[in-house]
Amino acid sequence: MKHFNIRKIFKTAKNAAISKERLASGRERLMRSIEMRPIKDLSGLAEQNQMTSFYSNYFFKYMMPILLIVAIVLGGGGTVVASQNDLPGDALYKVKIISENVKEKLTFASAKKAEVKAQAASERVSELTGLVKRDSRPSSKNVIIASARYEKLLKDINELAAGLTPEQKLEIAPLITALVNKNLSELEGVRNSTATSTRGTIDDLVKIIFEMQQKMSNH
Repeated sequence: MKHFNIRKIFKTAKNAAISKERLASGRERLMRSIEMRPIKDLSGLAEQNQMTSFYSNYFFKYMMPILLIVAIVLGGGGTVVASQNDLPGDALYKVKIISENVKEKLTFASAKKAEVKAQAASERVSELTGLVKRDSRPSSKNVIIASARYEKLLKDINELAAGLTPEQKLEIAPLITALVNKNLSELEGVRNSTATSTRGTIDDLVKIIFEMQQKMSNH
């Protein structure tokens, strides 16, 4: 059975020079393909705390090379560029989430993983802001999708932080504090623009942020 050299694939993806025309063409082809064969929601698999040995082997032997090939086709730097500005409800949003999960799974140090999750959480708030800018009364379903992912990421960060040494907590505290402070400001704007039925969801996120800030300040 053929084995893939992951390091070599990453190096190739990082150094790939992709023109804007090729990027646009690749995105268009992928969008047409998705319309004919919608992407299944694989993000739940990647979000499991512990991957089974079978899934881990399958993922790195088969799924990783496929995702990286898509990255090379759609954009340089090993990133699935075409999906990065998509919002909940958009065709490539699931690709965006999967690419984030891949990045997280390839980050092994707990402190760094907490930083990666904090950045992903901040992206969820940016998505909420984007939904409001696109539509003054965005779909409650899409708001809840981004909010639920944000809440899950904050809880993951809290769990990771609990296992860090005092020195590690001091190291990551400035980044996480800066991100959540920015998130609070953005969430206030989102809350004022969303439907009444979803404001409770936003309020819950704000409450979780305050709880996390309190825990961080106690260490």
